Amino acid sequence: AKDERALCNWAAALCARAELVDEGNPKAAAQLYSSAVDKYEAVLEEQPRLVPALKSCGIALRSLAMCKPRNDPDAEALLEDAIYSLEAAMTERPDDLSIRDELREAR
Repeated sequence: AKDERALCNWAAALCARAELVDEGNPKAAAQLYSSAVDKYEAVLEEQPRLVPALKSCGIALRSLAMCKPRNDPDAEALLEDAIYSLEAAMTERPDDLSIRDELREAR
């Protein structure tokens, strides 16, 4: 559990850093979001139903997609993955309005 918490904290820090550079350097932001997604996915391999990781991974995937050009097929695939992750989080916590809001944003 400590390893998962550490990875989630690391990923959250990467996302926070990506938000700071997003506007000025989408390529650097994309690399940070991608690293964050890797950390969340490592957590989800061990605990596939961990809601905070599912939600945060979905948000990071959506943010990564937004760093890509509009017509980039990778962006569409990333959004699909984001929706899948957020839907999995909703399955675990159907009454969580914050997850519902994030899912709406991803769609």
